[in-house]
Amino acid sequence: MKTKYLKLFFLAFLCCLNVIALNLVSANTLSTGGEHILGSSECLDQSFSSALTVEEADDLLSLGSQCHSERHYRVAQSAWQAALEIYEAVGDVPGQITILINLGNLNQELGNYSHSVDDLQKALSLLEGYDNNLVRAQILSYLSRTLSMLGQAEEANQLLLEALPLVKTTSNPAEEVRILELLGASYLNLRSYREANYYYQRGLEIARQSENDLLIASLLNSIAFFDQTQDNTEAAIEKFKQSLNIILIHGIKEHEQSLLDNLCLAYLELNDITTALEYCLDSLDIAQRLGNLSRLSRAFNNLGFVYFKSGNLEEAETKVTEAIAILEILFKNIADDPDSQMTLGDTLISYNLL
Repeated sequence: MKTKYLKLFFLAFLCCLNVIALNLVSANTLSTGGEHILGSSECLDQSFSSALTVEEADDLLSLGSQCHSERHYRVAQSAWQAALEIYEAVGDVPGQITILINLGNLNQELGNYSHSVDDLQKALSLLEGYDNNLVRAQILSYLSRTLSMLGQAEEANQLLLEALPLVKTTSNPAEEVRILELLGASYLNLRSYREANYYYQRGLEIARQSENDLLIASLLNSIAFFDQTQDNTEAAIEKFKQSLNIILIHGIKEHEQSLLDNLCLAYLELNDITTALEYCLDSLDIAQRLGNLSRLSRAFNNLGFVYFKSGNLEEAETKVTEAIAILEILFKNIADDPDSQMTLGDTLISYNLL
């Protein structure tokens, strides 16, 4: 059987990777992926009742993660729930904590906020008997995100303030940067601009000290959005470009496409239609090559917005119509296969049309 702490730190590592990806997308997008992908046959089999041992629970934990990555959310939920029952029966507390965090984040993705809060609060309660500030800080940050989605901005911010001193004790600069970046976004949401800038800049400083390119790129992207709120679009564009240059070195096409979207819309704020159009077309090209329907729909929508601003209403209508047609495919896939639930991020994208 895996050791207790392996479960917790394996989860912590995965969550850190996910945050970097999420922070590099545009501000009005929370999507975690593209269209439904038909995955392994294991994710299509929902017979979990025969699992009785901790080893099988560990397998269910891994299977749930696999199915989640393939967007089989209901099967992932069922696998994790079955694993949780076993961990509870044998008193494996770290296993329970891991599952509850996964379920809490999944429910947050799907917009089931009350369930998300319950799961994460249970995980926090179970963690009381363990000296693990890293996982405690992470749970607080996930709970903060859920409360923020519920409109409880002050409470969400307070949880991040509680998480920060905990993560400072762990000598984990990547996680400290993540919390600092979340605090910057939280204060920006509260329109406390001085505090937002402080936490963003502190996060960028630590990211540079640790020489972590992806963290630097993420902070530059976030600070660029902050600059836009301060009507400093030129500074925002410069930071978007710096972030893009880093991502180009690492060849992460999803992040590259998101940053191209950001640059497109930033140049549109300056009424530089020609440059905005270039970035939007580049974004569309990558989205088409990725085959990601959610990204493709957003790229067509942004392109339609550029044409709208340029006065080309006919072309604008064509692009937005294409965006809507792609979304209809996404919704049809969900109707045909209820297991492939659309996440909250996908839904938000669908309502961001002209």
